[in-house]
Amino acid sequence: MSEKKVLDIGCGSGKFVRYLQNKNINASGVEPSKPLYDRYLKGQSNFYNSSLPEFVEKNNVMFDVVFALDVLEHIDNPRDFIQQISKLQTKGGFVLLEIPLFKSFASMLIGKKWHFYNKYHLSYFLKTTLENLLKDFGYK
Repeated sequence: MSEKKVLDIGCGSGKFVRYLQNKNINASGVEPSKPLYDRYLKGQSNFYNSSLPEFVEKNNVMFDVVFALDVLEHIDNPRDFIQQISKLQTKGGFVLLEIPLFKSFASMLIGKKWHFYNKYHLSYFLKTTLENLLKDFGYK
């Protein structure tokens, strides 16, 4: 059986990737922010300072699991982002997204003071909107 490969997109300081590596999982991270990369990741193997499209173009590697945790809401074109992820996935691979959902119980309870309403979030999703976007690229 071949070794499974994991990619964390928007890996920040790299904590999650290092945790996986310490569990003997072949994990890599992509961080598009140069200041974050330079401070926490520079010079360490399996970390890349790159946008996702650049990473896909430059690296001929496939991943069994792709994480994008608290990333999709920061992307100006989520459809292109999901398409890029699909280019990195092995057949039968998994993508794990964590995003704040618009019209969630918390967002409706807190209203305009919901902390996910901020200038850094470029996209908001209903559960059905996200499900439909993922279905367009063959995800269940």
